[in-house]
Amino acid sequence: MSVIEGFFDEIGFFESVCTSFEWVGDTLIVSFDKGIDLGSSEHPLADSLGVDAPCKLIFDGVVKSKLKVSKLVNKPNDFDVYYFEKKDLPEKSSSIDYEEFYMEGSMLATDPNGWFVWDVIAEKAKIDNLKG
Repeated sequence: MSVIEGFFDEIGFFESVCTSFEWVGDTLIVSFDKGIDLGSSEHPLADSLGVDAPCKLIFDGVVKSKLKVSKLVNKPNDFDVYYFEKKDLPEKSSSIDYEEFYMEGSMLATDPNGWFVWDVIAEKAKIDNLKG
């Protein structure tokens, strides 16, 4: 397993499929079945993590998590929108530098399923390619 911190701006999410997520304290672990695109980026895992491979994103020191899931009700543009916001997170500390992270893609881990947009503010983000 290779866990790489940083390089978040090198990750493409447009075809991502989120299958689960869990909270461990103020750490958010988001699992993707496929669709994370490192393509021709400078990311250290670009050569070993294909777009069809599963992986996890790990956000440590989360102080804000706002997940929006849009479910298509009627074509072409009639959506129901659902919000999932984690409430019991620690307050920001003035002595810590936080980053804002943005993800989007297909969400299979919520009821309802749909297209997701997720804003996370955390101390750091890591990607795990799940390879032993």
